[in-house]
Amino acid sequence: WWGPGHRGAFMLSDNAGPMEFLRASVTRGNLRFEKIAGLVGDGLTLHAIRVDWLARDNLRIGAGETVIEQKGVWWPYLLSPFPGVSSALGPWLRGKNMGVDNNYNISLDFDWRIRPGLIAYGELFVDDLTYYPIYPLPNRGGALVGLFMPGAFGGRADLRFEHSRVNNWTYATSDGKTNYVRGGRSLGHWCAPDCELWSVAAVARTGSDARLEVGYDLVRKGEGKLGEFWSDGSEAWQKLYLWGCDRDDQRGAAHLRLGPHERPRPVPDRRLRLGDERGACSGTVARRLVPALGGTLWILRGAPAATPGTGRHCGTTSR
Repeated sequence: WWGPGHRGAFMLSDNAGPMEFLRASVTRGNLRFEKIAGLVGDGLTLHAIRVDWLARDNLRIGAGETVIEQKGVWWPYLLSPFPGVSSALGPWLRGKNMGVDNNYNISLDFDWRIRPGLIAYGELFVDDLTYYPIYPLPNRGGALVGLFMPGAFGGRADLRFEHSRVNNWTYATSDGKTNYVRGGRSLGHWCAPDCELWSVAAVARTGSDARLEVGYDLVRKGEGKLGEFWSDGSEAWQKLYLWGCDRDDQRGAAHLRLGPHERPRPVPDRRLRLGDERGACSGTVARRLVPALGGTLWILRGAPAATPGTGRHCGTTSR
């Protein structure tokens, strides 16, 4: 799981299930380097590199890059020293010279402890940047912002607000050979593509080894589907974001979970630490399966469905 998001991560998440990979991580002072090489399936290989920098006691900045590779392993991907190198050189050396088109993605994220008890975090994910007007096609990617308030309500609960949005065509390639997909699910955010998510959650400790989580997710999902790509420039712009979804149509899910406490890492009041970035230092760096009691209540506003393309249709996505 790469990134500070609690309800989703654009670069790498557990959305597509477990995957076989090799991982190497080195920490030196305020810097941490991490490399991953894994098998996506269907002859595709994942190369990923991430760097985290603890710029100040209250500020962490991270950058990551992934490559979905076809036709074997190209060793320069494994030797890439920093995020962005493969994306800069790969399309020319591997694409133009060797005729192998791969899928490149870059992300930037941060955690910022504004003051004790208030942490802001965010992630910017870039799937593809176009050079307008040379290539008059839209950029593809997503963004996430959030606020985390540990010890709210007099120290009795943790409170979190999070918002993410991603446009259509993200995670897809023109030929469909190196889509950012495994087993029919994206390797990143579960809501992508063509989606907007608003989330609020509160976690209360009900005992020494128990917790109660209450939350609400508001999801607006357009008609874009994972793995689909535009047929021409006109379609690319017309269906770029929440295509076929009216502002009055939205779905929400209220969730209630009661189970053993996950024993998170304590939230630092004075200093962020490398390794705490998942969930913006919320202690959700490592998850384990635990017996729990939970439920979800769907709430619908607006028309539930209509003919696609009429502007009165919103698909639904739940998590």
